Amino acid sequence: MYPQGVLVYLKHFLRRDPYCFRSSLQDTVLSSKSFFKKFRTMDSKKGPEESPDTTSAGADSTTTAVPMEETKPSGSTESSQTSSTEPGLLPGETVVREGKAAILFPSANEVFYNPVQEFNRDLTCAVITEFAREQLAQRGVRILIPGEKDRVVVRLSKEKNGNVDQETSEQPENEQQMEEEGDKKEFITASVGERCEQGLRVLEGLAASGLRSVRFALELPGLKSITANDYSAKAAALIARNAQHNNVSHILQASQRDASMVMYEARGRKERYDVIDLDPYGSPSPFLDAAVQAVSEGGLLCITCTDMAVMAGNSGETCYSKYGSVSIKSKYCHEMALRIILHSLDQRAAVYQRYIEPLLSVSVDFYIRVFVRVKTGQAVVKNSASMKYSAATGPPVGPSCEHCGQRHQLGGPIWAEPIHDITFVQKVLGAVSGNPTRFRTSKRIEGVLSMVTEELQDIPLYYVLDHLSSTVHCNTPSMLQFRSALLHAGYRVSLSHACKNAVKSDAPAEVLWDIIRCWVSDHHTLLKGWLIEISLFKRYCLLKLRQFNAYKNVS
Repeated sequence: MYPQGVLVYLKHFLRRDPYCFRSSLQDTVLSSKSFFKKFRTMDSKKGPEESPDTTSAGADSTTTAVPMEETKPSGSTESSQTSSTEPGLLPGETVVREGKAAILFPSANEVFYNPVQEFNRDLTCAVITEFAREQLAQRGVRILIPGEKDRVVVRLSKEKNGNVDQETSEQPENEQQMEEEGDKKEFITASVGERCEQGLRVLEGLAASGLRSVRFALELPGLKSITANDYSAKAAALIARNAQHNNVSHILQASQRDASMVMYEARGRKERYDVIDLDPYGSPSPFLDAAVQAVSEGGLLCITCTDMAVMAGNSGETCYSKYGSVSIKSKYCHEMALRIILHSLDQRAAVYQRYIEPLLSVSVDFYIRVFVRVKTGQAVVKNSASMKYSAATGPPVGPSCEHCGQRHQLGGPIWAEPIHDITFVQKVLGAVSGNPTRFRTSKRIEGVLSMVTEELQDIPLYYVLDHLSSTVHCNTPSMLQFRSALLHAGYRVSLSHACKNAVKSDAPAEVLWDIIRCWVSDHHTLLKGWLIEISLFKRYCLLKLRQFNAYKNVS
């Protein structure tokens, strides 16, 4: 028998938003297992004089009494943990190890920790590393990553005496330029864990335990300072302890203030941060206005949105109040959510004559994550308006769709430009694949970024093959067949990282539905059988209705 409190918790969990159900199920099971261990521990502690090998009432097997501080909390399968017997820990604390960081966590869950977000933190470290490589190269600083080696490639170069094969190390253009100018100007080498005076200033506005900031200090080279801020006094104290525990107090400073006020006070050109990371519990909309002002020229904004129920179309009016766009409940809702947050950032930045350049935008598990570069330019801000200095005209469509018969829905506005910088993404992908032991989720990062590089960048949103087939009530063709039909018709086509059955193509809707009609005509026997079953079911229902009416009249 499970404890009654756990059953109530599971019932409450099943009523949550379906978009979060799949990715959060693992956390719920792990939390339930942890609760069961604590429940057995409490039962075993009722009798202090009992021996460790005590048989639980109503159980078929014996359980060993374990101190509560040694019980593994949720997420123990993702991160290694140490009990409170380790020196320097307070009673009831555990150590969670992720990457190179060892973070102190109270067992009472006073500070939030989500092991599912390890992919998010690994991807952020990879993106900031490449961003720092580009930015610091302009300041005469070269960064060194442990385990990273220069890839040796063979290039053909012409010399005066003929063609010769020449082996060169494939390095970024900015680093090669620095090496060529080595005789004229000396450059500085920045290593991991060292403070760099010409390095980047990083702000984590909502740091909680400081895990992300500690990982930045231990895994990212070329950093001048890291400010880990949280409004909670307990969280700020824990951040300071974690910084001291990991010996990064010379780079990482804890702050207990409102995140918006910290960013508003850094609006001056000399006080701005090079990197701002916002990972709130819910919507980041209250912090976007301050973030676009506090980031430096060409700086990096890292934004996470976990309110997917709002951005996926369950509450369009709430989405409009937070982000200035109306979301639509549709199959392409995840990419639309990415474009909604990008449009919101662009609108906030345009107020201050600034604009954004998306570097990477991904939809993962139960959240979305965007990495954008912020720059200043009045001319670019004017061109970001979709109406081109004039009022927009009405939509060139009727009230209903001519193919499926459903009425049109009006959503948006959304970001219509590319959501990735393919050149930058390829740099991140090359660095991760070249150093696979750096992150525990390297394989998943490689898979997501590889899919991102293959997406059509100039085609917003996508179709879902299952949804197209369900509209005409036919079996679904294979993705290979459908893509081949579009390619033979002369159109471009790609997949999407946001949905496994998604199809992005520049083909008009008429072509897509023609392909579906041809598929139905070639497989009409299945559709015919389905229609026969429907007609038989209708006849059966009519027969039962007549029998019921006859019985009613007799009685």
